[in-house]
Amino acid sequence: MVMSQQVVPHQLQSETEPAHLVRDLIPGTLPFHFNFDIGAGLLGPFGTYPCPLPMDDVLSALQKGWAQVRIRQEEDWVEAGCLPSLVAASFAAYGSQEKLHRFEEELASYKGDAAAVAFEQRRNRLKNCAQVLRLEMAPGREVKPEFLEDVSLYPHVFMVIDLSNDPFLDDCGYSGPKTFWTFLNIYDRYVSDASQTKYASNAPLEGPSRELRLARVASADCALLFRMLPYPRCKLAIPQPSDDFSKVFSEDMDVEGAGCLLQRLMEARASLGFLFWQVFDILFPASQPVKAMTSAGGKFNVLSNAPVRKSMSIHGRSSRTYQPGAQQSATFKSCSSREEALACLWRCTAPETFEMTFCEEVRAGSCQEAVQLAINQAAKKMKEAGAMLPPSWPASTSERKHWPLEVRPLDMCKLLNTTTEHLLEENTADADGLMPCAPLGNLTEDLAAYEFHAVLKVDSSDFEDGGNQEEDSKAVHVFVNLSRWKSEGILTVFSVNASDPWGADQMLGATRELEECVAARRSIDPTDKLVDVLEAKVSQLAYGFRALQRACVKQQLRDVGITVVEAERRELSKDSKGKDPLSLSVLARMELRAILRGSCRCFHSGGAPWLDGQLKKTVTDESQRVMLLSVPNGILESRAEQMGWIVKILPNRKTKAYPGNFVKEQFKRAGPTQSFWNETTTDPYPYHPYFMSHSPGIDPCSVLSSAERKLLVNRFLQDGRSDARFPDGTINPRHGGADLNPRELKAENIIDDFILLSDPALDEIMMREIVAPWRNDGWRWFFSRGLFRVDTTSILRTFGPQIASYFEFARFLIGATVPMAILGALTELLLVIGEGQAEFVRPIYGLCGPIWGMWVCSKWRSRCSLLACLWENGILQPGPEIADMKNRAVANDTVRPEFGHRFRKQLAALDADGRAEAFENLRQCLGVPEDWQSREAISNAFTDKSIEQDLELFNEACFIDSAARMTKNLKATLASAVFIVLASFTTLFSERLQDMLVEGNEQDDENESFLDYIHDPVIQSYIVSGLASGVIIPVLNHLYAGVAEWTTVIQEFEKDSEHQAALFTKLFVFQFFNSFNSLFWIAFIRQNFDQLKVQVLVLAASLAFSNIGMALTSGMVKQHLGRLRLLASGELALQKVGKGRLGLMFGYKLANPGGPHYSGAVERSLNMINHQMASKDNAQFSAIEERIEIAVQFSMLVMFSGVTPVLPLILLIRWLIEIRVDTYKLVRLQGFPEIHMLIGVGRTHTFLTLLAYFSLVVNTAICVLTRHAKSSMSTFDGVFSGYNLTDSWKLLMVLGVEHVVLAIMLSIQWSTPGSKTLSLELYRQKYFEHREARVYDEDEEDASDVQALRLSVRTKRTQLRLKTMSSLGGDAPVEE
Repeated sequence: MVMSQQVVPHQLQSETEPAHLVRDLIPGTLPFHFNFDIGAGLLGPFGTYPCPLPMDDVLSALQKGWAQVRIRQEEDWVEAGCLPSLVAASFAAYGSQEKLHRFEEELASYKGDAAAVAFEQRRNRLKNCAQVLRLEMAPGREVKPEFLEDVSLYPHVFMVIDLSNDPFLDDCGYSGPKTFWTFLNIYDRYVSDASQTKYASNAPLEGPSRELRLARVASADCALLFRMLPYPRCKLAIPQPSDDFSKVFSEDMDVEGAGCLLQRLMEARASLGFLFWQVFDILFPASQPVKAMTSAGGKFNVLSNAPVRKSMSIHGRSSRTYQPGAQQSATFKSCSSREEALACLWRCTAPETFEMTFCEEVRAGSCQEAVQLAINQAAKKMKEAGAMLPPSWPASTSERKHWPLEVRPLDMCKLLNTTTEHLLEENTADADGLMPCAPLGNLTEDLAAYEFHAVLKVDSSDFEDGGNQEEDSKAVHVFVNLSRWKSEGILTVFSVNASDPWGADQMLGATRELEECVAARRSIDPTDKLVDVLEAKVSQLAYGFRALQRACVKQQLRDVGITVVEAERRELSKDSKGKDPLSLSVLARMELRAILRGSCRCFHSGGAPWLDGQLKKTVTDESQRVMLLSVPNGILESRAEQMGWIVKILPNRKTKAYPGNFVKEQFKRAGPTQSFWNETTTDPYPYHPYFMSHSPGIDPCSVLSSAERKLLVNRFLQDGRSDARFPDGTINPRHGGADLNPRELKAENIIDDFILLSDPALDEIMMREIVAPWRNDGWRWFFSRGLFRVDTTSILRTFGPQIASYFEFARFLIGATVPMAILGALTELLLVIGEGQAEFVRPIYGLCGPIWGMWVCSKWRSRCSLLACLWENGILQPGPEIADMKNRAVANDTVRPEFGHRFRKQLAALDADGRAEAFENLRQCLGVPEDWQSREAISNAFTDKSIEQDLELFNEACFIDSAARMTKNLKATLASAVFIVLASFTTLFSERLQDMLVEGNEQDDENESFLDYIHDPVIQSYIVSGLASGVIIPVLNHLYAGVAEWTTVIQEFEKDSEHQAALFTKLFVFQFFNSFNSLFWIAFIRQNFDQLKVQVLVLAASLAFSNIGMALTSGMVKQHLGRLRLLASGELALQKVGKGRLGLMFGYKLANPGGPHYSGAVERSLNMINHQMASKDNAQFSAIEERIEIAVQFSMLVMFSGVTPVLPLILLIRWLIEIRVDTYKLVRLQGFPEIHMLIGVGRTHTFLTLLAYFSLVVNTAICVLTRHAKSSMSTFDGVFSGYNLTDSWKLLMVLGVEHVVLAIMLSIQWSTPGSKTLSLELYRQKYFEHREARVYDEDEEDASDVQALRLSVRTKRTQLRLKTMSSLGGDAPVEE
């Protein structure tokens, strides 16, 4: 793992460094995994240059904030009466069990009114538990007060804090360093009235202002892993460090080096733009010298907010426009002139309304005139080349002086008053608006940025009333080369379309084509020295644009309030084809050789050391940039307030009661709920603390759980840009998102992966409490009720309600199966003892299966409604079980990014005729009239160019008609049919195998013991047939799972819900058929009850063994081989230990090279990335696959329990094991799953209900058709054998019993009452709300303040939802 030099542990410091440098990070074994977010003061009146804050005030605020969190943390311990597992783990790491018991006794003594004085002494100690010494940019470089003047310069710092006075360190036995270095995020927050803040007495300001906030983030929530090569199959060498433009964007652990990101972006765009056009001019020189220009018009913007998406050229998106009759070159390599190359370039980098790629040399009297001439000239060339011009540009006419945009100078005074542009204050050189840009690398040219207002005018003829022209303007930048300006009067105006990640990817596409041109030139003349120069420059471009793309992503994320920390990790380099050189098979062979060498004495070196050396010789490792993402509590809570989040409230700590004298014990969900709001002086909380933390005692100041944080961070990533405005008219970006969908970034190969992260310490606690609880409780746990329980609270906090719902359903099913298993065991015992005289109990028990199945479905629906109430947070989505539940703030099912990517990629691969046909099909789907070309109003609205531009801008424009959809569905159906036939052949094979084994043998009817029974050749043939099916079925299921995913992808469903529904249906139908077709064959074709009984028993046992064994073995092997990849890259190191094992080699283990315990947010996050990368071959934990597996087992129980009454007991044992295996896969083996706010098991419940009815038919048919070998009678024949009944009467009685059971099932489904607990909980909640309102009304002393509070609480959700609607884009000021 690559660690920045500034965060190396204390023991690794150089001896030459000053002793006072602090680099110790808070150990992960201490329970200080909390976040906090505090205000440190006002930055001055809104819209003006911020005022410096006294550093002592900032340090004092941090010190007080840390102490408040620690006090609340220990108050939670006292209130709970026990320590969280994370705190107990600290005693295990540093102290002893004796110290733990002593501390628990001390906490117990604090509980109760009589102990209030004793705990007050502890509280006073905690008030002084921390001393914030200073803020640093790096060890030894202290932050100066003026550093905090503008938070956009440096968004984070490091706090040096002394915890020597914290009593917990002595209590747990910690004896290490007590002065630590911790990460802090800095941001500002808008306040509407400074006079109403807590700073009013110290800073007498009035009106809008900004508050300086400092936030501690304990660990990152997710990470973006960027690709190492600029683009796939890039063969360019990495530039020399002195020429590498990417070095300007350093890691964020170097605060000073990574600061001033906007200024560095400006410099990088200027240098890369100049270098790009320099290479372009060498490859495609101009045929004529530059002439003076007298008219102009044009457009461009680099730093403006570009549209959401732009056309792509290297990863599937292509803006090359088909024009009938036009001969257009596809790549630079095929261009024969500069004009053709420019046309190709403008098809790769399509111009936007205020942005385009161009380079023009002009003569003019002023900089403004020169830029106007250059833009006008470039736009005309684009039109002549047939480029896809933005539809917002007005029509070009020769009379237009400023086409398509007018250049107007900026108001420089206004520029200097804005916070963002203050970055360039020192660089503002003259009144022309030129701002010098320091050239990067080996460039020496005099470069500058020119900022101006680009004004877009719309003709008055476009308006029906013939009114005035409408204008749209934006502050934009172009770059100029001033080298020839003073001497020759020539100004080179240039720009590249690289203002956001999509634009940078366009330029990477153009750079790749430049690389192909250079390679072609080298193949023509290998001795050409100019080729080496060109190759070096193209390499600078490729890696420079790649770094620029990362920086654009970072800036876009920071603008909306996301904390971004860019770091490095080691990763294996890909081969020339972009593949991993260490595949699973290669790693397996290398480890096998290491084991053999280690076991043979003839080899001098072998085992783990030999494997380590071979791995590092085989591959080369490179640095991979990763961005660790999180959001401060204050910004998260503001977004939660906008969304109408619902949170539980705490009782008053003094009175131990809620308003209205309710107490905590009255509520099933540990307290009543209210809509969340951020406290202000005009809207305060009734008491403190008011809202309940998601994890009391661990992170007491965070109301959002880890899963909810990840969901909101993802919303910040994906949501569209904000239209909310501050009072000065500027956009408030934190009311929107960055509009960067990670799935789309991955589909376009901008990133390698997007990973959700968890805290390693909390994962270890989940391992002990959920996966292996017997570690804490010992063998007694196996004989307690805990055997049948799984604590879903931790799963809910970490993985969200969808995953927690699956484990709740599994736990519920286990509990519901216990009585069925007991009854089945008694039935089996009665059948054995009765020796054929109690056969009548078999059909009775068999018909209990469908009734039990319907009861499970109905009770789960009630249970699911209760869970929705207990887990309510305001944005839960109901499953089919509770479809009538009110859906609060459910996000619309948007088009899948992968669908749009595949559609554009397929469109780009078509030839000219195919593209023309595709556009015509889209026009038909849009309902465009046939005479659209003759209608003036729409003649330009639905051209090929216009539709292609829409396809590039938004995924919703992509569409597949019904005929194409039917073809894709047919292909998927045929693929599934092939596997259905294959499953049928496997059944015939197993039955043929049974026939071969039984040939010449007959079943012995006089088997006196169980041993005689299993030694019967016929029974043995049944067992072998069942085992064969038990082995083949999991293999086919595994093979078909990959085919089902592939066919679902090629079906190209537009919505995620459609995609998941199709995948679920495919997998469930096939697994159902594959698992039970052999049973149906035996029951209804062969009609052999004895074989059916053995087949069910053997199949249930073999499937349980094979599924669980395959899941564990495959997962652990793949993860181990993934860790070997980390060993090869250097992220993990080989360590020799007395007790340990590396694979099958004893005496070694893999450890982090930085030490056993990684500390700090960055280090823990990088460690979790390594864990996720080691598990990437196991894919993510899939709730769909787990639900399908449990649904198939449920089907077996309700259909065949009458055949083998002991079957429920077998399945119960399997589920008890499998639920622990699933938790192990979730926490350790598989990747972190996506967070979904979905309650229930989805479509599984619908299928289970249908299966319950279907099982009634199956059970009845088995009783009627399947015959026993001894008597050759069916079960019902045996039941009615003592009665002289005709076949008609028997059938009538069978149908009567079946209808009675059906009536019982229908009554269960229709008349099952709702959950009594839920009804009582809702009743108490409403009672509490009205009681609270009445109490406040009667309180005359607080009536003026509290009544306003209650009114605010009642209308909070309505107001917040209005903020998120379209009215949010108005000009009214919005307060964060």
